[in-house]
Amino acid sequence: MSSYRFSLTPLTLGLMVVLGLSGTSVVLSQTQGATVGSKSGQKSQSSKPASQEDGPVAVTPRTNEPKAAPEVAKPLKQNQIGSFGFPVLNNKGELAFTVRYVSEKAEGGYGAAILVRKPDSTWDYVRDGDKSGNLPAPILSVNHVSINDNGELTFTGTMDTKTPAFKVSGSEQDASGGMRQAGIFTKTAAGLKLIYAMGQEIPNNPATYIGFATASMNSKGTMSFIGTYTDPDGRGLFILENGKLSLVARSGQKTPAGEETQYSEHFYPSTINERGEVPFFCRVSAGGAIFVRRPGKGVEAIAIQDQASPITGSNYIGFGNRAPAMSNNGIVTFVGFVDGEKAGRVLFVKGDGPTKVVVRNGDTVPDMTATFTDFFMPGVNSKGDVVFIGNYAGRARGVFVKTADGIEPVAMYERPAPGLDPKDERNIFNNFINPVINDNGDIAFVSQLRNSTVGIFYKKKGEPLKLIARTGDPAPFK
Repeated sequence: MSSYRFSLTPLTLGLMVVLGLSGTSVVLSQTQGATVGSKSGQKSQSSKPASQEDGPVAVTPRTNEPKAAPEVAKPLKQNQIGSFGFPVLNNKGELAFTVRYVSEKAEGGYGAAILVRKPDSTWDYVRDGDKSGNLPAPILSVNHVSINDNGELTFTGTMDTKTPAFKVSGSEQDASGGMRQAGIFTKTAAGLKLIYAMGQEIPNNPATYIGFATASMNSKGTMSFIGTYTDPDGRGLFILENGKLSLVARSGQKTPAGEETQYSEHFYPSTINERGEVPFFCRVSAGGAIFVRRPGKGVEAIAIQDQASPITGSNYIGFGNRAPAMSNNGIVTFVGFVDGEKAGRVLFVKGDGPTKVVVRNGDTVPDMTATFTDFFMPGVNSKGDVVFIGNYAGRARGVFVKTADGIEPVAMYERPAPGLDPKDERNIFNNFINPVINDNGDIAFVSQLRNSTVGIFYKKKGEPLKLIARTGDPAPFK
């Protein structure tokens, strides 16, 4: 099951800072990078002549052929894509992600949309300005998105209207500050629908919503999300199932991680699976833990800071505020830090049995002498295949997948990116964000390239990696 992971900050929508950039998208490029067919620039030869008596002799003859200069970046034009959000992938091979694109009509010059690429390479989308169903105003922005196996979208975003006034505990003043009204939306065969909105009172609770994040819905219609609320102030994990809303974990509530532990406001969840389970990391008291919400059973702690890890003689000493991920059949994968004789950073997986090690720092990177140093943003499918970002050799990193056959690289730092001119030395991978994997073994991820553009890449099981979209591409609007 594909997944996404986010951190939350108080009284705001969930936003994530990635690669040193923040906002509703992962990377923002104000200019279009090199296009297919561009040639790379090379360092010019020294103008000082070198004699055979006082300088080295060239192994190959010099030529006077001029070197191609790097292509000058051009400003983006109307409807060209400038940035990408995290991709999500369902088991039918439908790929969804958010984008920001150049728009002369939008505030700040950039519009927002969700693009959905179908298995037949056709496109669908939701974009700013769309309005239907029970929406009181057109959509203004779209944030994080999920897609279930019915092809239905669930996302957070804002509408082009101000939120109703609200106050925080201990104050009688309006704290809305002219904010746009945010909400949770779905896009199904019936069209767009607003599920919850800022200013709406929480059922069976005196508080009102003032923010939403990490909304997702499985194909049975069960929805999970993180809601921020005020008066009394707090944040928690909500589940909407069969028309009934439940607050299953909230800040200040005792946790199953220990008698003296309480949930903080820092929830880092993943998407809900087909069984209605939701994994999440949360800071608790002075530490943290990995939890799973299970229908009918409540919340279970599967890894707790300062308690024993599955590695003999070691305890968990932290989780790096990194969200876990979960497959449709309940397999959880997460990153943990451990102490002991073999202290370090470890990628774990837990199915029905005990927690196991997938890979740890010090393990050798496939086909290299370098070793792994850290792991980020894992995803897992129902076969137990785990995709992850692995760091190695300083700032180098790559996208890897662990299957029954071992660990294989999918894309690696400074390796050529497919679909671009191989003669341009800037068309190489530079960084990676949020790989996801479905039950077929298909993988998608975001990558920043050395040429300063950003792209969505997709690898169908058994086929070569391919470029789906990148900075400067026209948005597929009709």
